[in-house]
Amino acid sequence: MVVAEALSTVYQSDQNDHAGIIYRLLFGDGAGACLVTADPGQACLDVRGSWQQVVPDTTDSYTLNVEPSGMRFTSEKWAPDGITHIMPPLWKWLRRDEADWTPDVVIAHPGGPRILEDTAKGLQCAPELLNNSWESMRTSGNLGGVAVLDVLARTADTSPPHGQRTLLMGIGPGLTGAAIEGHWHNL
Repeated sequence: MVVAEALSTVYQSDQNDHAGIIYRLLFGDGAGACLVTADPGQACLDVRGSWQQVVPDTTDSYTLNVEPSGMRFTSEKWAPDGITHIMPPLWKWLRRDEADWTPDVVIAHPGGPRILEDTAKGLQCAPELLNNSWESMRTSGNLGGVAVLDVLARTADTSPPHGQRTLLMGIGPGLTGAAIEGHWHNL
């Protein structure tokens, strides 16, 4: 699977409001790839299931407008709070078979500081479970979809114990939550 995003194309140098400055500081261009296979000997994450949900009435939370000067990304002020809207249906899905399911390993998209803080609160997990996400954001910023692959690689480098319950998750435009749940495998 290959992911590439050129987020530098969605902010303009004349966008000098608070949001525009944050986008220029946080967003970056990136590309990455990972192998998706049914061979458990080659996979670091044994996927048990996947989930996705668009929160109703949120298509204006993040928008991309085409203007004469190029594309312009905008975000509603409440959009970083979006993770709180994702958590109830995510928990319902995660606990569909196991009422006390909690993650041992979290691979969270590093969308921004507020999103990571709210992710830890929403998952009711120890903040250190998001260390790889924080480090990815600190060193690379928000690389769009490829950012979660960076966090996945960092997690593999830390070699979590084999068999731990793992949650890979992100939040994105249209206020969409997406997740993969499974077990970690050491190669």
